[in-house]
Amino acid sequence: MEIEAVPVARRQPLPGDTIAQKFLAAVAQRGDAVALRQKEYGVWREMGWREFGEHARHIALGLASLGFESGQVAAILANTRWEWSAADYGILLAGGVCCGIYPTDAQGQVHYLCADSQSRVLFVEDDEQLDKALAVRAGLPQLTCIVVMDMDGLHELADAGVISLERLEELGRAHELAHPHLLAQRVASRHANDLAILIYTSGTTGKPKGAMISNRNLAFVMETFGPQLPQGPDDDKMAFLPLCHVVERGAGQLLSLQTGSRLNYVENPDTVIDNLREIAPTSLLAVPRIWEKLYSLSTLAVKDATGLQKWAYALALRIGTEGAKCEEEGRPVSRWLAAQWWL
Repeated sequence: MEIEAVPVARRQPLPGDTIAQKFLAAVAQRGDAVALRQKEYGVWREMGWREFGEHARHIALGLASLGFESGQVAAILANTRWEWSAADYGILLAGGVCCGIYPTDAQGQVHYLCADSQSRVLFVEDDEQLDKALAVRAGLPQLTCIVVMDMDGLHELADAGVISLERLEELGRAHELAHPHLLAQRVASRHANDLAILIYTSGTTGKPKGAMISNRNLAFVMETFGPQLPQGPDDDKMAFLPLCHVVERGAGQLLSLQTGSRLNYVENPDTVIDNLREIAPTSLLAVPRIWEKLYSLSTLAVKDATGLQKWAYALALRIGTEGAKCEEEGRPVSRWLAAQWWL
């Protein structure tokens, strides 16, 4: 079925052949417009593109100060949060390749993925994920540094191979003063056909296999699907699936980069439904498990509803189904059906 493109007059195209180039272009174009939101202490905190870009830039230069070279791999072991995306863009700005690891992976899986990808730096979310990394570090001779996003409970940690994300950005700011042209050189060192990210399979048929995805692959997804979705600077999206999975990375993070839509990071996997009500996203892309959960909650609520509410619910479903079928098949919606749909 052909999908008719949504008018995109509100958007400016993002120039560049790589994701790093497109990210810098987005930051330059959008300035202080809201890029993302994340809930902290019960309040949704906003961050503009300029501030987001500064975090990514300093992460990139911090990596460079640690000896991280263009073409090398860095891995991220964390739940979906804005720091995940900042580290992702920072790795790409440094000329590197990003490898995502599921936060639910056990120590053995973390070891395998870091070894197979030859990751030089590992970003971890907190003390729980750090414990996994430390348990397998001895078997990863190529791993030079572990970067921790959330240092709660770790401020007394004394380990030369572990630093905080905040400290990495401090190193980046200092490195930028000493090497003002380095970031531009790193970004220019990568091209459309160069490897950008590694996404590993689940490993159900053997050892997980790393899918090698280039900048051209990712740019195609952004440029092809972006214009077909009702998204723009005034629209909201939810980020709740693992960012190491291709769906959230491509249709979530990268489409927000392409369209400028605000990306809202949920608190944790258990608060998705509550956050869905708070955010009221313009569009929602989810895996079957999420839709099944929403359907289950609706079904249970209807069972406890009054007779009038059950009748209204059934009527709304019938009208919605008929209207959606007309749209999918390209048939005009009758005035009577349109009136019912509006009600």
